[in-house]
Amino acid sequence: MKKLLLILTCLFSFALAAEPTTDHSQHQHGALPLPEDIRPLIQQEMNELKQAMESLVFLVISAQWLEIEKLATSIENTFIMKKTLSKKQMQQLHSVLPLPFKQYDKAFHGYAGKLAVAAKDHNIELVQFYRYKMNEVCTSCHAAFANHLFTGFNQPVQ
Repeated sequence: MKKLLLILTCLFSFALAAEPTTDHSQHQHGALPLPEDIRPLIQQEMNELKQAMESLVFLVISAQWLEIEKLATSIENTFIMKKTLSKKQMQQLHSVLPLPFKQYDKAFHGYAGKLAVAAKDHNIELVQFYRYKMNEVCTSCHAAFANHLFTGFNQPVQ
């Protein structure tokens, strides 16, 4: 149950035993087939993660270690849907999420946990590295599963 909740927490945005690959040949790019009653909750979570990722920029450049640690821990443990989804809804959602998405989610939250540890140690190089890795996972996931929202991923290089 706890593992399922971790998978559900960041749909775009992830453990690190296996890096997610960029081969999504078995997944048709575009919107995930999410149940309509769950979609607003996911949108709320994505907005909160967006705000958190934006906040990290200033916190890192100003070396606010405790705040970085708190925010990274919060990102690692985001469980908005834990409070709102029934067991049946969680099973339904889990069944429609493709494996690459689950790998991105697992990696993202894993990097957030490592970011929290790096901040606790005041290790700016690792803080920067794990913030970068979180951004990288977000970008890869958006390109694969939300390119209908982030249309820049669909534009050819000129």
